[in-house]
Amino acid sequence: MAKITVRRTGHITVDRKALEKRLVPLILGWVKNRTHEGRDVDDNPFAGYSSSYRRTLGRMGESGAVDLRLTGGLLGSLRHVRTETSSARLMVLVFGVGTGSSPAVRAPSKGRARAQRTGRRGPSHALVAMWLHRGTSVTPPRRWLGLGRGGEKMAARALGAMPVFRG
Repeated sequence: MAKITVRRTGHITVDRKALEKRLVPLILGWVKNRTHEGRDVDDNPFAGYSSSYRRTLGRMGESGAVDLRLTGGLLGSLRHVRTETSSARLMVLVFGVGTGSSPAVRAPSKGRARAQRTGRRGPSHALVAMWLHRGTSVTPPRRWLGLGRGGEKMAARALGAMPVFRG
């Protein structure tokens, strides 16, 4: 883990790169683990899949539990995009998903016992991420990208060892 040093020299100095190195993996892990567990940014279970989609997943040998990881491509492309610093007191870490896509998957049908890749690509991960997060006319929102209160508390605990100086 990166060492974060704070010195008092009339003002507080924080090594932003060290802070970034410490927070980015924690945040990525938090979002991926919570999503894999089927929970949204507010720590509520994701809205369930439709009964027809659950049947399709069952025929593919997949669980009907909502975890947003059928191909693994979306969560696998989640990354730290950039760090924005708008003042000496604020650092904004921006996360997003890649623009790549996952192979399209077709459910088993007569004569096929397992799901099969179609040879085509699905929509971009960025588009799927937006559809999942906001919902569509036929699917409920599944707000997955963000920290929520639980993630904010986790980040605060991770930084809690840092000394705080008052002036």
